[in-house]
Amino acid sequence: MNCVRIELTPEQEKIFEFRLYQFQGLQIAVNQFLTTNEFEYNEEHYNRLTETYIDKYRLFNEYLIQLLKEKQYKNVVVKSVNYEYVKGSLKLYI
Repeated sequence: MNCVRIELTPEQEKIFEFRLYQFQGLQIAVNQFLTTNEFEYNEEHYNRLTETYIDKYRLFNEYLIQLLKEKQYKNVVVKSVNYEYVKGSLKLYI
């Protein structure tokens, strides 16, 4: 596993945090849905929640790939990405 450290510009930091919070917010919503024993959601709500979760996950990962491209990391095979984020500094484990 390779570790790539990216120092984010203030603009990149804002976009990264926004994408991250969108994705994490949906993770919380899905967890709440799954952990309640009261499945009072209809199928339309469940489908919308699932589709939105997938979309936010896709947007988050696309932004991580975009950051790699912007920092000139080319010909890097990315099967999965783990990350550590500390204000302004992003470590990607690929």
